[in-house]
Amino acid sequence: MSELADALIARVQALESRLAHLEALEYVAQADLLDGLHAATSGLDAHVLATGASGQARVDGAFLQTENCIRDVFYKAVTDGAATAVFTVTTYSGSETKTGFWAIRFHALAVSNRGGGANVSARALSGQFAHVNSTSGSPWTTAVSKTTETASASSWSSGRDITSIEVTTEHTSDSVTTVKFTVTVSGSIGDDAPAVLVNVELLWRDYVAAPVLAAA
Repeated sequence: MSELADALIARVQALESRLAHLEALEYVAQADLLDGLHAATSGLDAHVLATGASGQARVDGAFLQTENCIRDVFYKAVTDGAATAVFTVTTYSGSETKTGFWAIRFHALAVSNRGGGANVSARALSGQFAHVNSTSGSPWTTAVSKTTETASASSWSSGRDITSIEVTTEHTSDSVTTVKFTVTVSGSIGDDAPAVLVNVELLWRDYVAAPVLAAA
């Protein structure tokens, strides 16, 4: 009887140990899913979804909504009145057919005196444009169509104000399209110091590989 009891006790202890191990594995799996504490930080299995300080969802880097929709956000200090490269789109350039199609929709915020101060201003612009590559890779891009543009919000328009935002594209090569922003600031009171923050959505089809959005 004693031997049977000892065997039962040993079996129960083994089951308890196994249960504790499984619970620990479940906790790690939940951590991987929810907060990335045990997830890879690079490579194809990298964990990019995390939570911010207030518990909000956060995506670091480009966001792939579906295979054919890529989103990203770019910020850059620009030169007053000069076309400044803010981001690029790079398409497939290998030995296979290079044909494909993409379109961009953007929402931009331009500011002056980006460091802050008494004389600050801001202006918003939304727009879109389309692009194709032929089989050989030759690129064509439409002019940028402005969808909406706000007036400038300025703390002192006679001192400093954003008079315009213009967006242009340039074919740096057959596979690279550079998108440039020109922010023009008027007045002479305070620092002009313009900058652009732009949210970009790229839709694409039929390239051998997905286009790449990147900061310029």
